[in-house]
Amino acid sequence: GNQLLHMMPTFTAQIVSVDKDGVMLNVGADDEIKPGYVFDIETLTGIVTDPTTGELLSKKVVPLGRVVVRRVDQKTAFAEVFRKTGVVARGQAAVLSGALRETGKEPGSAVAP
Repeated sequence: GNQLLHMMPTFTAQIVSVDKDGVMLNVGADDEIKPGYVFDIETLTGIVTDPTTGELLSKKVVPLGRVVVRRVDQKTAFAEVFRKTGVVARGQAAVLSGALRETGKEPGSAVAP
């Protein structure tokens, strides 16, 4: 299996730019990102913290879409948007959700880590 998926199940990147073909993420080969990796794009709408310790207890996120990495450079990755449920914009979080099955069919089915 892939080490990244086992070590960092909540690996998060950020969108650095958006164009008509897809999005650019601020992670790349240096972060062991490979073509076929799937990221869920989401926006944070609220957090719940412990009033005493200030510890983060939970986050409220709204899913905005899903992208699949097509091309990887040293520090960036270009990803194609294949499911969109909201407006995808620069600065939003992209959470690694797995890797595509090599079926060439529906990219919605991600392999479990």
